[in-house]
Amino acid sequence: MSSVSITPGGDPLVDDVMRVRTGADLLEWSDPIPIIVDGKEFGNHYVALSNRDTATQTYILTSNEFSILTNHNGTDVMNYPVKIIKK
Repeated sequence: MSSVSITPGGDPLVDDVMRVRTGADLLEWSDPIPIIVDGKEFGNHYVALSNRDTATQTYILTSNEFSILTNHNGTDVMNYPVKIIKK
């Protein structure tokens, strides 16, 4: 699951930093994990994970290769291809 944090009354209200949580079911989730790119927190106002498999629903990740989609209010959707590799 992907999300961004909101701070009620904060400035900014939305922190524009992507967080992911993992879980085996829809009831129990891990603590939020920030996405780091080139040593900095990554994200935008709206974020989503999407597979690149044209035969499966976009929200079901079928491999270690997928896309992160981001945008802000009234802006284009940006597609960031991702491949998870084991070190």
